[in-house]
Amino acid sequence: MHKIFKFSVFAFALIILATANINAQFSLISVEQLNFDTLGTCQTGANILHTEQGNIVVAWGDAQEVNPYFNVFMAVSTDFGQTFCEPIKVNDNVGYALTGGEDVIGIAENSLGYQVFCWTDMRHGTSNKDVYGRIRGYNGMFSPVFRINDDQTFFHQYLPRIIQVGNSDTLIAAWQDGRLCYQGCLSVFASMSTDGGQNWETNIRASVQPFGNETSGRCAPSMAVGNDGRVMVAFRNNVDHYREIYSARSDSDFTSFDAPVQVDSSGWWLPVCPATSPAIIQHSSGDWVCAYANGRTGTYKIYTARSADNGISFGDETLVGGDQWQNYPQLVEIGYGWLLVAFQEKLPNQENTRIVGSISYDAGMTWGPLFQISDDAVSVKSNIQIAYDGINNLYAVWVDNRSGDKNIFFAILEAQVTSVDNNADRPESISILRAYSNPFNAQTVISYTLSHSTRINLSIYNIMGQRVATLVEGRKEIGEHSVIWNAVHKPSGIYFARLETSDRIKSMKVILLK
Repeated sequence: MHKIFKFSVFAFALIILATANINAQFSLISVEQLNFDTLGTCQTGANILHTEQGNIVVAWGDAQEVNPYFNVFMAVSTDFGQTFCEPIKVNDNVGYALTGGEDVIGIAENSLGYQVFCWTDMRHGTSNKDVYGRIRGYNGMFSPVFRINDDQTFFHQYLPRIIQVGNSDTLIAAWQDGRLCYQGCLSVFASMSTDGGQNWETNIRASVQPFGNETSGRCAPSMAVGNDGRVMVAFRNNVDHYREIYSARSDSDFTSFDAPVQVDSSGWWLPVCPATSPAIIQHSSGDWVCAYANGRTGTYKIYTARSADNGISFGDETLVGGDQWQNYPQLVEIGYGWLLVAFQEKLPNQENTRIVGSISYDAGMTWGPLFQISDDAVSVKSNIQIAYDGINNLYAVWVDNRSGDKNIFFAILEAQVTSVDNNADRPESISILRAYSNPFNAQTVISYTLSHSTRINLSIYNIMGQRVATLVEGRKEIGEHSVIWNAVHKPSGIYFARLETSDRIKSMKVILLK
């Protein structure tokens, strides 16, 4: 098993020398439909990947003309979500890739930067659901399809997820599996590929304790890789119809999983599995945090629980907040070691939903007020997935019925980081930060406007969080200011101009193209 070596956003927070009492919010920049109304009337299975190269890949299932069966499509943005290519078909067969009840598309990348997709596939008949995958290279060419589950039975494998271990060629897939008993007694199985997704090893069971009988439902597993290289899988267990959240950790060789550990403090009764899965993440502190929906109060609510002993046990759970029905939680770590949870929430007195988020400044022990991630369109949103670029932008994708059909929508949100000023009546020091030209060839003019005299630091960082230039440092007076960044000796790529004052931090993405 390969160990993880990746850049930590917590380390980046130390680099930029944060001030005390810092808060954050995300501002919605844009929302757009990705499937362009050209691919039929029903899309599902939305997922998103932010690649090491800074590209954004979105994948989904599309009914086209074979409803209720779906093909798998993808679209790529190479300009930070501003534009996407025309949808590209991923699966090789004609339809029968997945159904609306198996609406999860797995997506990851390998060490070459190739995208690796996985999905539920019914090419051998609708009663025999398998997990298939395919790799897309830089040239846009696809590999032959491969099957990830290794059993040859009649039973069902579906709802797959896939992740990369660090920046290596080791990939892990996990899915819901019915091979152990007839009529849908569901387990969680996983498999490993050490060659970037081309070949998959013997499947191993992650849910090693007995389950009750499941007859239907969508209990998708979620995965994360720890700093020790072990895989943590979180899933919803069904024991005598009580829905409880469990996690299980693999051994270092990925040949077995430890006995599952209960995450939530109490179960809740429901005759079928709810259409949701937990989310799990290892915080930069080393603690594990799991987010999940629980309905024991009479309506679904989002909770989190934290493990400080590497998943051996989980502490008391925390209610995130909000008064409405909630589901589909997602977790991501953002700057300064903060956690962000995003989820679907019903609008008051309606069946329509929105996507909201909350930020924890203490690794999930408490959560701040809810803020809106989606736009205000009245619609039902599902299949919510998020990605963070490591520095400034949050990306969200979901399935949306605002036009009457189910379509794929994509949103960009920009982080705004502020420190708390003791003088609440004093206006924020920075009102404008911009660059011209952007993108630029050799140099760009960065301008900013200050509402009062303050000490500032204006620096440039690369995508790895390393400071590559300091443009201004010292006290500046009220008014408009500008400075030229000459990047003639810097390589092409993504950079961030970050302006810090005593009460405000603003950052802006700039693109150097040579």
